[in-house]
Amino acid sequence: PAAPGSEAALIVRNAKQPALQPDGKVLAFRSTQSDQLGLGGYDFEADGRVRYTSFEEDSTPSWSPAGDRIVFGSNRTGDRVWRIYIVEPIPGVNPGDLAEAVDLGFGKDPDWHPSENLIVFKGCDEAGDNCGLWTMGIDGSERTPITDGFNDSLPRWSPDGRSIAFMSDSRDGNWELYRLSVADGKVTRLTENPADDGHPAWHPDGS
Repeated sequence: PAAPGSEAALIVRNAKQPALQPDGKVLAFRSTQSDQLGLGGYDFEADGRVRYTSFEEDSTPSWSPAGDRIVFGSNRTGDRVWRIYIVEPIPGVNPGDLAEAVDLGFGKDPDWHPSENLIVFKGCDEAGDNCGLWTMGIDGSERTPITDGFNDSLPRWSPDGRSIAFMSDSRDGNWELYRLSVADGKVTRLTENPADDGHPAWHPDGS
């Protein structure tokens, strides 16, 4: 519970980067367990751990609004370049049992819009310039830059889709949190601290 004095409950061992399915039934995560590397999930109703991908580089999972697909970033290929993928969360044990991920092109830190087929991510243009936050369709089309901070990272849509929270160290010389207004492109700094501030997560009502 998010209340002072509450104690944390262990849900899954050897896991990080949790992402809750919209209906709250499954928790997706990046698995660091040696025999289940890749993206995994914890089914609360079945009280069991499942596996979705088999590459240890697969990270930052984010669910589609319908909860039937997951977008994620990975540098799983031989060139070690970060790309964005979409996969159906079909549980399996062995790599051959798992659904094939669809490559959407270069980028990392993707987050699926809460109600639309739109993905925000950290990216650059095809020449490796104009880096910042970008959006694209779920087929990888219509890539559009929305910020110009070259190290703007880990964007997260607000619940109403009107704002995007993100972290950056290329704006004020230190990792801080910022909010982008989608309508007018205005960026507002949210934190000011010599420590590293990052990994934003929204309250359900957007406050």
